[in-house]
Amino acid sequence: MNKEQLGSDSSDEVMLTSGAFKQVDDEPRYQSILESTTDIIFHTVDGNIEWISPSIFEIANWHPGDLIGQRSTLLWHPDDRDIAASLHQTAYAGTRSRGVFRLQKKGGDAIWIEVTLHPYSEQDGKNGSVGIMRDVNNQVLAEEALLASERSYRLLAEYASDIVVRTNSKSIVEWVSPSIFASLGWKPEEIIGTPIAELLHPDDAETRATALEINAEGGQSDFEARYRTTEGTYLWLSVISRPISNSHGEIVGFVSASRDITEQREAQQKLAHLAFHDTLTGLHNRAWIMDILPIDLHASERAAGSVALLFLDLDHFKVINDSLGHAAGDEMLLNVADRIRSVLRPQDRLGRDGGDSFIVVLTDVHDPMEVEHLAAQLSDVIGAVQEVQGRKTVMTVSIGISISHQRSTSETLFREADSALYRAKDAGRNRWQFFDTNMHVEAMNRFTIEGELRNALAHDEFRVWFQPIVNLFDSRIVGNEMLLRWEHPVRGILAPDEFLGIAEDSGLIIDIGRQVLNKVCAMLSASPEMLAPVSINVSGVELNKGDWLSGFKRAIARHNVDPTRIIIELTETALISLSKATREALKELRTLGVGLHLDDFGTGFSSISLLQDLPVTGLKLDRRFVTELNQADHPSEALATGLAGLVKGLHLTGIAEGIETAEQARQLHAIGWEHGQGYHFGRPGSEPLEAC
Repeated sequence: MNKEQLGSDSSDEVMLTSGAFKQVDDEPRYQSILESTTDIIFHTVDGNIEWISPSIFEIANWHPGDLIGQRSTLLWHPDDRDIAASLHQTAYAGTRSRGVFRLQKKGGDAIWIEVTLHPYSEQDGKNGSVGIMRDVNNQVLAEEALLASERSYRLLAEYASDIVVRTNSKSIVEWVSPSIFASLGWKPEEIIGTPIAELLHPDDAETRATALEINAEGGQSDFEARYRTTEGTYLWLSVISRPISNSHGEIVGFVSASRDITEQREAQQKLAHLAFHDTLTGLHNRAWIMDILPIDLHASERAAGSVALLFLDLDHFKVINDSLGHAAGDEMLLNVADRIRSVLRPQDRLGRDGGDSFIVVLTDVHDPMEVEHLAAQLSDVIGAVQEVQGRKTVMTVSIGISISHQRSTSETLFREADSALYRAKDAGRNRWQFFDTNMHVEAMNRFTIEGELRNALAHDEFRVWFQPIVNLFDSRIVGNEMLLRWEHPVRGILAPDEFLGIAEDSGLIIDIGRQVLNKVCAMLSASPEMLAPVSINVSGVELNKGDWLSGFKRAIARHNVDPTRIIIELTETALISLSKATREALKELRTLGVGLHLDDFGTGFSSISLLQDLPVTGLKLDRRFVTELNQADHPSEALATGLAGLVKGLHLTGIAEGIETAEQARQLHAIGWEHGQGYHFGRPGSEPLEAC
């Protein structure tokens, strides 16, 4: 209803004669009806009020008697009198008229009324009208509030950054906020009258159709879809849509609010990419391979084929990082990734398992020879000379291979390939190895031992044994080597050969080393009279743990042990894999007075260079040189003699290991070795032997 409306309708024209009106006025029963109605009925002649019903008092506090003979303009709000006058003129001219304006209540207040005027002619020819006034104040105020609300919401929609769209029931745009220009480049007038679906990306049509089904049932929908810009590109919008219903509950359209989430979607996609891809090479990672393997296994089973998983690990890759730097290492990894990719089929999968490890998955395998052929190709292409940071270098690879069977899963394939890789490395690297049943037994044994090692740590099952080191001239004890033993609750005393490799691979050697170091320090603290130093074997895995040096310092400080009473023994192989920071830590150990001996000397890759780079204080001749001393035409004696000269020239302590006879001791001393160790002088025991 519009309070500004003035209407006329000649077809509804009612001509009342004076006699007819007076007849009504004369009839008591009609008089009673007129006086009891809640609407206000009134009669005017030439603008003067001739009669008005008593209901005027209930609505406007006027007594009918106060108004009889007064001008009708007395009843209208001053601002609406022109409208009322025009309405009366229309009625006097013979046409029914209707309007909404304010009735002036006695006392100054005003209310909104709907007035309908019917033409009426007096017998004397004067023009008059019969009017009906109805209280519509509440409706008008409600409409005004609604209009104000609509104006406010429209203002908010027009200036909001979100795109607000109103469509009809057929999804034709009826109104769109100006913010669509800032987001998509469209002007509102370019969109109004067109189906909103024309802006939608075709691949998202189904998503929006599902949302419309929810709206059609009266619900609110939330969805994400791509919408076209004026440049032809697409942006991701987050859309909230709900239906518009009329007073009968019928859905007549839809209104939606959309927000640009393109940056968020791109960030999510980037995170998703990072979750399943290696950042350096761009290859898929282990997590993605693990997710896709069940699909490959199912497909291969249906095709009566198999899946092969090849675990590739570059040999001694850490040497590249430590010698040439990480940039060179990254360059080599990228080269290797390209070389692997060059020999794979399009359907094969390639991933990086972090560090220097790669994963290859062959699908639809029907002959193990296919896999072996690929392993040979991979070994050849990776092993070819490559130039890194301007230097030519050669990298070899160890490969573990597992082939699926009926009971295979992603986990078992990885576990079997890992076991095969371990066997390939143990056999000397630069080779490939298939997993077999024996390896499965071995893998399960390793798994069992790892669990038992954890239990051994918790129950303090590791023991410290000692073997004496003597002067070869007079057999005087000059030191003791600490040897690790595991007092297994079922199998008894176990030597390191039975568990040390698993402890290193699992990282448990770090906790074992801490526990053993504290035992040795406690023993030294309790035996101040024992002057001979104790040698402690330390794994490269322990040393590469960033906090090993600080842990060592805490242990000797806690037990108040003189650092000069301790010698750290390291193998050449362990030293090759040490980081630059760890090598600096070893130098700091020397400043404390701790000795540093190189164990199994002569069996590593770069023995002489290690003597230049590290503050070594002693060398231990590997037992193989001792065992082979008396073999005919064997160079061991010459090598042992040369190494003895090297030790003497560098002013180092020289210790020959594995001496089992008096003749070996005499011969070694004769060629220049001053100290020795072996069963000839004493077997390992739970107590250190003191110097005589």
